[in-house]
Amino acid sequence: MFLELCGSPDVPYDDDEWREEPGDEALPRSAMAELGIKARLNRRLRTCGGSKEAATLSLSPSEVHVLTRLTEKSHESVTEMTRKATATATTKSSEDFFDRLRNQVSNDVDLSTAESIMSAFGATPKSRRQSVLSTSGSWAEGGGRSPGRRASFRKAIKKVIHTNRLKQKMSALDRLPGRLSGDQKAIVRQAFDRVSAWDFDIWAVYDSCGGDERLAAQLVAEEIVLERRKVVESREGKEGFCGLLRTFFREVLAKYEKNPYHGALHGADVLQGVHALLASNARFEGALGEDTLLIVLVDALAHDVGHPGLTNAFLVESSHELAVRYNDHSPLENMHARVALDLAKPWLSTMDRDVQKRARFTWIELVLATDMKEHAAAIFGLEHELSKNPDYDAAEPGNHTTCLKIFIHAADLSNPTKAWPTYERWTKCIMEEFYAQADKEKADGHKLTVPLRGECKMDKFQLGFLGFIRPLFVTATKITNVDMQDQIDGLDAIAKKWQDKAAAEAAGDAAEDADNVRR
Repeated sequence: MFLELCGSPDVPYDDDEWREEPGDEALPRSAMAELGIKARLNRRLRTCGGSKEAATLSLSPSEVHVLTRLTEKSHESVTEMTRKATATATTKSSEDFFDRLRNQVSNDVDLSTAESIMSAFGATPKSRRQSVLSTSGSWAEGGGRSPGRRASFRKAIKKVIHTNRLKQKMSALDRLPGRLSGDQKAIVRQAFDRVSAWDFDIWAVYDSCGGDERLAAQLVAEEIVLERRKVVESREGKEGFCGLLRTFFREVLAKYEKNPYHGALHGADVLQGVHALLASNARFEGALGEDTLLIVLVDALAHDVGHPGLTNAFLVESSHELAVRYNDHSPLENMHARVALDLAKPWLSTMDRDVQKRARFTWIELVLATDMKEHAAAIFGLEHELSKNPDYDAAEPGNHTTCLKIFIHAADLSNPTKAWPTYERWTKCIMEEFYAQADKEKADGHKLTVPLRGECKMDKFQLGFLGFIRPLFVTATKITNVDMQDQIDGLDAIAKKWQDKAAAEAAGDAAEDADNVRR
């Protein structure tokens, strides 16, 4: 019996083990969570008044998943299921039929049929009004066994299946009832038209989400990984895998602190940057396997998860627990990789063991490559490779990891390569974070590693930063099948803007000094 399989209704529902939002295809992460869902289903079914009430009963993806697990070895047809459910009926009511159908769902039935029954719980054909399940006649006696009524029932079931499949294919935007207005969704969709381009406006998505950076980041992640890249299309059981990825996105973004700069939106921005770089370097992109592409994209999203809004230099100088734990070697990046890989276990564990090992290696290598302390070494190493082999090709399998490290590092530093309005907003965010750290350093009596508020000449500071990162893009463009000229042009445009500002300010200061002399 189904109610028996669901276990005791007194088992608590563990919200910490299981988090979901309407429309998400998440999966339970532990046996305890699954037991809690079974108990919740038990309670809901016990309080269900019958088929009329059950027809409006809405199941969450977690409930559908648990029920599907109970019936996943099934092979029985709709007709046989309904025949068994009502074989002993004589003058039973529609409520009795529903009870039998509800219990029978735990027995051997066709998987798609079980899924549809679960999703609808009492979905019946339109002919129900003509007493398909009424007391005027039982299925066993022929009242419900007519070919027309069985066909009508099957038609209703097919409609449920079709509706479920459409829902599974809905974009993240369409699965957000009430979260965004029609106008807000229109702006996000318009922004997504350029999601594969370097000039994608992530701030338009953020603003349309009312400043909810986790929501904006979730939309960007699902749009790129699941809609544009479709890196799970060829995977067996892709719908369940997509559910695991959505859960991973949500949990990773929830682990991002609400820092001025190093937050969930920055993770999504780096994801989009990697995606756009790959899209504009098609030969390299085409040489990467589906599993590698998936790892690179989700790694980019999660590369700064848990960031405290402080630099490695501060952590080491202050003997922070992260610096102590990781022996002063890239403490932030080591922590990011550990946290993200822990959250990724549910979907990584579905891959072959060899694939898991390669994925873990690539993941860690890419995250460590975002440590600014390794910036100069990365450029020097790449220049050394190019000096030995001027035809160094990103598309060659042996060069994939090195080039992907360059890509994620470039995407992490990409703000100054964008249009001025986008760059300016990001710059204000990072400077706020720097100023907050400088205040801590000053208060603790530590050496200042970032500028103090009010004492920073922004033009000089930014021009120095642009000069520091430009060689990365220049050197990367020398790699065969890698082109970052657009990013170089963007950097140069931002640099010229700062130079013009500095020149105008200097001219103004000179004029003011001349006026003072004349006075």
